[in-house]
Amino acid sequence: MKKIIIFFALPNEANNFLYRSKIKFSKISSAAYNGEYKDASIKVFITGVGKSAVENFFSNSSFDTENSIFIKAGTCAVLDDDFDILRRYVPLFISDGDEVIAIDKKAENYIKDQKKITLAEKKVISLEKALNNKDLRQNYAKTDGAFVDMECYYVAQNLSGAVFIPLLVGTDYGYGEVDSDFLNNLDAASKLLSESLIDIIENICEYKF
Repeated sequence: MKKIIIFFALPNEANNFLYRSKIKFSKISSAAYNGEYKDASIKVFITGVGKSAVENFFSNSSFDTENSIFIKAGTCAVLDDDFDILRRYVPLFISDGDEVIAIDKKAENYIKDQKKITLAEKKVISLEKALNNKDLRQNYAKTDGAFVDMECYYVAQNLSGAVFIPLLVGTDYGYGEVDSDFLNNLDAASKLLSESLIDIIENICEYKF
């Protein structure tokens, strides 16, 4: 049986997938859920927001990185003017602003046939604070940063060598009314994340690598 492990930062990002998708989940703790679909076992974890929450989560958790497929599903700010909010993206590179991690080729294979998901040859940059500054946004965009979140890099860093998929939906542009844009778009983003997770899981179940 294939093992798929999915991380969300917030319960509100996960709600549509956990409670309204075709997969039935059982709650095993306040922040962990189990489910099965076809020949895959699926675990979902809520890590909390930001670097410190992710580090605390992994200090109390261990995973089989060789035999599992990992997905970080969540919202982000969109920096690249060629991309828009409320669209689905998997960036090929994950960064903290300095170090860069390239996603595994297998992760690309699970995405490439999904027409609703853009496989972006750009970086998601994980910051310790939410981005709300137009000048900083432009600076990050100049370094091939197309998206900003607060967890992807720190999750990937703890899963060295694993097949890791950063699945993102944009909710704001990294400046202006960031908080209200995020809240206004959160439910729609959660639905898009849920739909895309099902598509990716279907691919994982179907493909033989």
